[in-house]
Amino acid sequence: VASKGLILLATTGNPDPLQKEIGGTVVPSSELESKVGAKTMATLLKLDKGEQLAPKSLIAPTGEWYNMVAPTITKDNFILIDKTGVARRMSVGAVAGDNRPTIVAQVKEDGGTPWYVEFWYWIRQKLTGQ
Repeated sequence: VASKGLILLATTGNPDPLQKEIGGTVVPSSELESKVGAKTMATLLKLDKGEQLAPKSLIAPTGEWYNMVAPTITKDNFILIDKTGVARRMSVGAVAGDNRPTIVAQVKEDGGTPWYVEFWYWIRQKLTGQ
């Protein structure tokens, strides 16, 4: 089952709660893009639908990288780069309601997150740090 921090990262783009749970370093998402390369990013994201990475990535102390897929067409997807450097698109399972991370074999569009919800996440993060 996904931790609260992983769910928040996958649904809000905020890596800070996951960092509090597992440690690590928060870096700009451009570092993750550089690590996997443009060709791999194009296979993980639906660039033609405007998908992109959230602004910040988390590098775990054990070497995994985590970053939210910005919610243009999905609500709970994230990119995971494992310890060996393999990048995968994952669903945290929040939309399904089971909070069980799974590999996304085919992107299922669920409408994404409305802008006002994302704005609320941003305001809440600025005010509370969560």
